[in-house]
Amino acid sequence: MTQIHVLRAAEPRDVPAIVGLIRELADFEQLSHLVQTTPEKLLPHLFGERPVAECLVAEVDGNVVAFALFFTNFSTFLCQPGLYLEDLYVQPAHRGQGIAKALLQRLGQLAVERGCGRFEWSVLD
Repeated sequence: MTQIHVLRAAEPRDVPAIVGLIRELADFEQLSHLVQTTPEKLLPHLFGERPVAECLVAEVDGNVVAFALFFTNFSTFLCQPGLYLEDLYVQPAHRGQGIAKALLQRLGQLAVERGCGRFEWSVLD
């Protein structure tokens, strides 16, 4: 069984790998025709002057094999920030090893650390 060597916040050097994983996710969901994401477009949204999203990555043997892209939202009723998971993807060869679970647990920890009232996501069929 392969071990997760690193579960960490994404860095600018990871953007091409993240875009590759986004394209794999789109292929898996048969939505490739909708993908307009490029490293050049994604970079400022994750690491620019005013980032609007964050990303965690999982590395196995030095390769980025999974990502979880998320952002902060806000609940007016709770008057608290929330964390919304936009996409989570693990390459097929690395599924069943607890990588997605580890990413979800880390996101839950971040939501608690940041005082979020909610941690939400939606899934496609």
